[in-house]
Amino acid sequence: MTSICREIFKALHEGKWLTIEYRNKNDKLTKYWIGIKGLNKDKRMLTVDGLHLGFLTCKEH
Repeated sequence: MTSICREIFKALHEGKWLTIEYRNKNDKLTKYWIGIKGLNKDKRMLTVDGLHLGFLTCKEH
């Protein structure tokens, strides 16, 4: 199990927020905290609440 999978499993199992960072299309670093609400293993998708740390907005993704 990779470290990314391990962190996702831990957040899902313990019901805790998970920190996500990625480079967007403009090559800027985007930071989120996500709370995992559901898992669809057939589609390999997570349903999450995401808190954007730059704008302090919360959305369901």
